[in-house]
Amino acid sequence: MGSNMAECHPVGFQWVLEAKLKGATVIHVDPRFTRTSANASFHVPIRPGTDIAFLGGIVNHVLQNGRDFREYVVAYTNAAALVSQDFRDTDDLDYLIRLADAGCLLGMDRFGLDLILPLEQRVDTVAELARRGYADRIVLSHDASCYIDWFPQEVIPAFAPAWHYGHLFDDVLPALRERGVTEAQIETMLVANPRRYFSRAS
Repeated sequence: MGSNMAECHPVGFQWVLEAKLKGATVIHVDPRFTRTSANASFHVPIRPGTDIAFLGGIVNHVLQNGRDFREYVVAYTNAAALVSQDFRDTDDLDYLIRLADAGCLLGMDRFGLDLILPLEQRVDTVAELARRGYADRIVLSHDASCYIDWFPQEVIPAFAPAWHYGHLFDDVLPALRERGVTEAQIETMLVANPRRYFSRAS
C-alpha cells in the first residue's frame, strides 16, 4: 500500500510474485500506476490522503468477518500483547525456548532500548539461552539507526543513551563474555545465523 515495491524493493517483491503464481490475490493500493500495479491482480487508485481510512476499512472487514490468520498473529507477532506504558520486551525463557523449538529465529536486536528491558536482563536472557544450547537460534543485532523521525533527535540521548552503533560491541559482547558465552557462540549469533537465514531466502 502506497509503495512501489517492484522497483523499490525488488528482492522482497519476488516473494509477492511467487505467491501470486501460487494463487494469491495481490492488491496494489496507490494513486499512481507503477510496475507494482502492473504485476498486481488489482490496482486500487485511491485519492491521496485517504489511505488511513481505506486501511481502517480493510482491517475492520478482516476482523468483522474472521479473515485474520489468528494462530499466526497470536504466536508470531506482537499484536497479541496489550501495548501500554508497562510494555516490555520479554525475558521469559520458557516462552523464548518454545519459539526456538518451533523453528523461530530469535532476533535479539533491541539493545540500547533499556526502557523496555534493561541491558542486564537482555544480556542475562541471551547468556542463559546460549548456555542451554540455543545460540544457533539467536541473532544478535541492534536496531539503532543513523536517523529516525519517530522522536525529536534531541530527546533520544535522554531516554536511550546507549542506542547507538557501538553499544553492541562496546558493552553487550563484553557482558556476554563475562557470563560465559564463548567466542564460537558469539560468532554463531552475529555471523553464522544471519548468513544461514539469508542464504536460505535467496
